[in-house]
Amino acid sequence: LAIALGKAGQNDQALDEFATADRLAPRNLDVYLGLGRFLDDAGLPDQARETFTEALTFAPDSSPARAGLAEAYWEDYKLTRNVNHLVLALSNFEAALALKNVEPGLYSAYAECVLDRLLQKDGDAALEAKLERTLAQGPQDGLHLPELGVALPVDLGHLGHERFQAVQGLPGVGVVGGLD
Repeated sequence: LAIALGKAGQNDQALDEFATADRLAPRNLDVYLGLGRFLDDAGLPDQARETFTEALTFAPDSSPARAGLAEAYWEDYKLTRNVNHLVLALSNFEAALALKNVEPGLYSAYAECVLDRLLQKDGDAALEAKLERTLAQGPQDGLHLPELGVALPVDLGHLGHERFQAVQGLPGVGVVGGLD
């Protein structure tokens, strides 16, 4: 009910429902995941990070909670361009990908995050090695890195023309397909 209320724009009622659910089932992972996603979607990445961090205190091996924390840092980075948040997003994405029950969309989100970091740090061999190891587990379409033998599973339509051009200019990066 809380998620439906949030999607309908009734944010105060949605928060009340999440609070009720937490009172009825304290420390329920599904409640925390729903609240964290709701807060992130509502443009409140700070509160989303707090929620996912709290979830990880009682469910430390939860890939969805770790991924939610990564996505909250990633959203905050996109709003503020705070590079520390980009670094924290990357480390949490990598931690989530190392756990069981990885959601398929996580690879794409991780790849987009890595692209921004690679655009800032030309020739980061350690980051490229992490990327190679992690993406070997995921789908292989989007961007191809011939030197690494991997592809970044990114929906190129989300990059925008300027980032797409910048990605094409990275050393050793080939683009499979293009922008529509």
